[in-house]
Amino acid sequence: LFFVKVIGKIDGILQEKTYCKKIQGEGDFSAIQLTTASGVCSVLEMYLADQTLGNGFVSQESINWNDFLNTSYGKIYS
Repeated sequence: LFFVKVIGKIDGILQEKTYCKKIQGEGDFSAIQLTTASGVCSVLEMYLADQTLGNGFVSQESINWNDFLNTSYGKIYS
């Protein structure tokens, strides 16, 4: 189960957003193996396509979620 809850201000208004997704294992791979590998490969794909901000260390907070989901490996999360 992949669950994200974010609370913050958008245009000065306090808001809460949530995302929940159940991911099953496939074949010889467990769900944790699939999600870990997909996360790493998605960011690498974005880096190679010059879709990440900056050089060197890139924090996960700086990765655009929609760009991440649109990679060939990020589709497991959508």
